[in-house]
Amino acid sequence: MGELTAIRVAAEAMAVRALAIDILGPQEEIDAARWARAVEASPVAWDVFLRTERCAALVAARLERVDRLRDLPEEVRQPLAKHRRVESLRALRARAQLDEIGTAATERGWRVLVLKGGVPLARGSSLVLGLADLDMLVPAGDMPAVIAWLRTRSAGEGRYASTRHAAAQYIDGAMPVEVHHTTEADGTPTPDHVWKRAVAVAPGLLGLEPVEHAWYLCYHATAAHFNRRGRLRDVVLLSDGLGACSLDERAEIRRRTRADRFAKPLGLYFDMAEAVANEAPVVDAFQSVAFSRYAMYEIMRRAGRRRVFLEVHQLVQWVFAIQAGREERRSLWARLLVPSTGPSAYRIVGSVERLSPPIGMLWRRAVRLMHRAILCLIAWPLALWIGRAWRRFARQAEGRLDRTG
Repeated sequence: MGELTAIRVAAEAMAVRALAIDILGPQEEIDAARWARAVEASPVAWDVFLRTERCAALVAARLERVDRLRDLPEEVRQPLAKHRRVESLRALRARAQLDEIGTAATERGWRVLVLKGGVPLARGSSLVLGLADLDMLVPAGDMPAVIAWLRTRSAGEGRYASTRHAAAQYIDGAMPVEVHHTTEADGTPTPDHVWKRAVAVAPGLLGLEPVEHAWYLCYHATAAHFNRRGRLRDVVLLSDGLGACSLDERAEIRRRTRADRFAKPLGLYFDMAEAVANEAPVVDAFQSVAFSRYAMYEIMRRAGRRRVFLEVHQLVQWVFAIQAGREERRSLWARLLVPSTGPSAYRIVGSVERLSPPIGMLWRRAVRLMHRAILCLIAWPLALWIGRAWRRFARQAEGRLDRTG
């Protein structure tokens, strides 16, 4: 058989996703048709699914629970085992780092609040999911000291800061650490109530109160990163957060989703996570997004961009914003006006910023405007092409259901 196309890989990865969602539910028996389509998927498709969904340890554990892991073909078990080992090793490293950071925070009187995927690890949960870095929220007054301490352990610093966090600190043999100065997307200071209601999650470490932690997870993976909508790693992480919430707190999160401009995707994402938390059947509300995610990953991999969501993140965001709708596109354009916290990645622009901040700021925005215009020109045909492929795939899937139903 010849080399699989990116669209074919995406279609096969969708079969793997359907199986994974099936085993996230309460049923002990796996649907025979879903199983057959998943095991027929190529090792490349399994690899793309595992790299983008980042839930290998969970999938492997669920398959072991129903005694089906050994029934997978050997060429599929190998990438699954590899990604499971990577996720487990990163979780162990992250736990050790959290202990070290908690000890330093206690000794130096810092307030350090763990965000997102680090929270279950800080609490000592056995949940293992893909983790790219550790996110910490630190008060503005403690931030210079915390970053200076991290730099004594750092092997290098990331190129990019955002309106929410400083550039990542890359640490040998450990996870990168991003120090946030706010949880607000526009860079405004963290509201006082966040710190007043923070709860202890480990010695020396705080976490958001349960309702704020779950809402932050919900909003971040839906409104901040359009390409992550419905990613299984994030669905399970949010379900873990919802598990710590009362019924009234879940109702409050539901109310916030309905009041937001991204109400529909937020609500669908909440529904998926709540179904997992309640051990109820899970309905995949983000199939088209998942299909596009797999296709884009494979396209970028073939272009030599293996770290696709890091290196060409903005192009990926534009493809998904174009597919999602007007509100998402407006959101990306609006980010042009948000001041950047770090120096420009372009040396000449950074030099002008130091000599004349007003001129440097205008030049920086002009460069960003031109850059985004180019991204749009590239992203539109990609988005339309993948969208047409998805609709063709969806029609074929409906035809299979009609024939078997």
